[in-house]
Amino acid sequence: MESASVGIDLGGTSIKLGVVTPEGDVIARSEIPTPTGHPREAVREISLAVKKMIDSSGLNPLRIGKVGVGTPGVLDPQKGVVRSAANLEGWNDVPLRDWLQEDLARPVRVMNDANAAALGEIRFGAARGLTNLVLLTLGTGVGGGIVLGGKVIEGSRGLAGELGHMRIEMGQPRPCACGLFGCLEAYAGGKSLLKRLHETLADDIQEISLLQEKSKRETLTVEDLFWAAGEGDGLMIRIVDETALALSAGIANLLHALNPEMVVLAGGVSRSLLLLEKIREYLPDMALMAYMENFQLCTSGLGTDAGILGAAAAVEDLA
Repeated sequence: MESASVGIDLGGTSIKLGVVTPEGDVIARSEIPTPTGHPREAVREISLAVKKMIDSSGLNPLRIGKVGVGTPGVLDPQKGVVRSAANLEGWNDVPLRDWLQEDLARPVRVMNDANAAALGEIRFGAARGLTNLVLLTLGTGVGGGIVLGGKVIEGSRGLAGELGHMRIEMGQPRPCACGLFGCLEAYAGGKSLLKRLHETLADDIQEISLLQEKSKRETLTVEDLFWAAGEGDGLMIRIVDETALALSAGIANLLHALNPEMVVLAGGVSRSLLLLEKIREYLPDMALMAYMENFQLCTSGLGTDAGILGAAAAVEDLA
């Protein structure tokens, strides 16, 4: 009888793996650099890491059954094919599910990494016990996962959840890396925040920002921006305000469209308590009151484990 599954969180720089029980306990884990080179060889390296982790788990390998994978990029979730992935060089039309099944002799499910994280939060994390959730991943860019009625929403072609590309600004929209204008990601993604930080410092001819001197000595980070804002730096507070307003507009749109019980913020940008406080301040003025009743906004309860936990939970309905 199976007593655990494997969850894989495939990222552009590293891959996290875990042997996960049905209760959400990670009884073995591993992390490897994301393999480069031909995708088939990369998948063989991933499979080898899975086998080593299973051997180290202390469980009989026969009791570790299915394998779930959360991966970035454009997917065909029905076929388990990675159509393209910007952070995985050469991964075009990669039959990830079939290759892993061939290597591991176990059923495999492939899904979007943000969807996996959303499922992890609703099964084991901040949204445990709920059935309707939206997860916003605030990292270099902005991604998302949607769970309604306890089920991950993947859309007609597996493309649902690209929440960072909803348009929130029509007047003087900022360009987004996707080629469109006014996207949420252009205001709330980490890359955009750093761009706005440097634009602000370039215009700060009186050098009143706390970050002016530091910027001359070292490379600034998003954490520096939030630190300076917390210390009362007016220029950085303005950027945080703009970011909070953009996120509040995006969350209000999600509330009106999907009526979730909770929105979970995950990723590096979400760690700012100041940003979270400001979103909670601005959101009630942007959303209808009926949608705010019993609604919760919080940060991830699982941190970096959300992806492996959700990927492992996603295999429950596999034969």
